Order: sequence, then structure tokens, then C-alpha cells
Amino acid sequence: MANQYTKWERYFHKLNIFFHGIVAISMIPFAYAFLETQKDFSDPPMVVGDQAMALKFALIAISLAILVIAFRYDKKRNFIGSNLDLVDRLSVYSKHNVRFYLLIQLSAIAACSGLYLLKDQFFSFLYVIVLFVFSQTRPTYDRVMSQNELSEEEKEELNELSEA
Repeated sequence: MANQYTKWERYFHKLNIFFHGIVAISMIPFAYAFLETQKDFSDPPMVVGDQAMALKFALIAISLAILVIAFRYDKKRNFIGSNLDLVDRLSVYSKHNVRFYLLIQLSAIAACSGLYLLKDQFFSFLYVIVLFVFSQTRPTYDRVMSQNELSEEEKEELNELSEA
């Protein structure tokens, strides 16, 4: 098993690096947009009037719809079958999770865009909700083990690989 995932720690570290990197993508734009709304003489919203209301509802709907799509995509995890060997199954699992986290990130970007364009603090609340979703779906040892439905033999094999 001379593959890139020969050690459990290396695999788990790589999965966590992807997760934290994806979460960090929208942090800087959000911080900038949030600080713009908090300064003493903040700029007016870029969109006003009826267009602002339509854009507000559209961005909220887009953000929430993307979250729903992400969770529907995550439920399709069943294709990771036991017919694959352990290394291939973990590889498919990490690719699936990166796509799942990128979908959630799109929802965060929609919230950041709303805050920047409309200067409406509701989008800050929406962004916090997305961060909460990230925190509830982050990769943990137990989550990876249960979602891959690893047998006791496979768990032992992973632990042996991590000691090698």
C-alpha cells in the first residue's frame, strides 16, 4: 500500500487542511464587508430601492438553496461501497467531502456578497449560520469512521498503518 494515504494521520491531516482552507476562503471578504458596515461614515449600499429588496431575497434564497443542495449531495455518500479497498474508499470519501465543503462555501460567499452589496446585517447572521453548519460537519475521527462504515479489521489496519 505505497499510496499517498499510507498513514492515517497523513490522510486525516490532509482532509482537515482542505476543510480549514475552504472555511477560510470567505473569511477575509466577510471581514472586509463587515468592517465596512461598522465604520463611522460607511458607504451607502451599492443597490437601493426595489432592486435591493429583490436582490436581498434572491441572495437569501440562493444561500439557503445551496445549503439544501449540499446536504442532498452529502446524503449520496452511499456510493462509497465496501467493494473498494480501504485506500480507494478513503480517497473517494475525501473527494466527496471536499465537494460538499465547497458547496457550503458557495452559500457563505452568497452571504458575504449580500453584506457587501446591501450593507444589511441580516447577511452577517446568515454567514454565522453557514459557519455553524461548517462546525457541525467538520471532519472528525469518529465521523470519518462511521461514514465510511469501517469494520473493526479496517480500523485496526488504519491504526497499524499510522504506526508504521
